[in-house]
Amino acid sequence: MKSFVYWQPWSEIQPLASHLKPELQASRTTSPRNSARPSLPAVEVQTTEETIILQVELPGVEAKDIDLQVTRDRVAIAVSRSRQNQPQGVLYSEFQYGAFQRAIALSEPIVADRAQAKLNNGILTLTLLKLKAVQPEVVRVKLDTPSTQPQTEHSPAISELSSPRQANFSELEDPWVVPASA
Repeated sequence: MKSFVYWQPWSEIQPLASHLKPELQASRTTSPRNSARPSLPAVEVQTTEETIILQVELPGVEAKDIDLQVTRDRVAIAVSRSRQNQPQGVLYSEFQYGAFQRAIALSEPIVADRAQAKLNNGILTLTLLKLKAVQPEVVRVKLDTPSTQPQTEHSPAISELSSPRQANFSELEDPWVVPASA
């Protein structure tokens, strides 16, 4: 008589789950701010008829630690925040230190060399002038008509004829025909 063996799908996953359980519990109790890698700062983008205003939260960052690069369609921000004084007796800290880079794509092209930036109370504000759409300029071109004077550029044999139908083209030399005697 055959015996039935019951399949337990979790039995194959159980060793992996028991191995990962401590890791997963540790990540839930640890604040994301405590991670070694600083998180990206909050960004707000506003648009007006003529400008794009970009605000970035950078608390505790000095202007000398910010590198801004602006192109026609992108803003790149690089920030480095280092701990100045290592305070004694710190048990817990959510302050973020380190460096990060962030590129923000813009919804409309801007005039890069007219960008303005201010850092006030930990908020970096960039004011970017939108590139105005260039209206195509329509120019009328006057078409010159050929003059009524006889043109001397043509072969004298053709220009002397009163009508092209009267021409005996066999008498004219063809520059592309090589004579048989050559």
